[in-house]
Amino acid sequence: MTNANTDADSNDEHNHKHCVPHPTDEDVEYPTELRITTYSNERAQKAILDRVDQWEAGEEVSHTINFQDPSELHKLFTERRLDLLRKVMTDPPDSIRALADRLDRGVSEVHNDVYVLNDLGILYFEDGPGRRKRPRVPYERIHVEIELESDSESDAGTDPVSA
Repeated sequence: MTNANTDADSNDEHNHKHCVPHPTDEDVEYPTELRITTYSNERAQKAILDRVDQWEAGEEVSHTINFQDPSELHKLFTERRLDLLRKVMTDPPDSIRALADRLDRGVSEVHNDVYVLNDLGILYFEDGPGRRKRPRVPYERIHVEIELESDSESDAGTDPVSA
């Protein structure tokens, strides 16, 4: 499980040298699902142990990215990034420029969004002709789970106040 600690709203230019390349099919066998969660540290550790049990039982285990702060997840999955992911998953483009054209957005905006998703390991690149990078999402589905817990210490002994 990966714990994501990133500023998903960053508008910084991403450098092509830092992109996560898409491993060849011989290198990695991807599960069908990517799970993105918002578990507390304790819950995330338990989930890791559960996934180890699944793996040892011969079951498919999804890749997982965990955000301990649900607001970070909200920053990452903007409407535009969700649309971008849908397009890449449905009909992978030949380049970032082709994806920008399909989305009717500027190339630099799409470039930044693609590299944010790449930095988190949600989207990868295949080398294309010349300097082109082909964005790819190697999963059949992405499952997002948001878990909110009350803070039992701050809730203890307090009565709701009616207005």
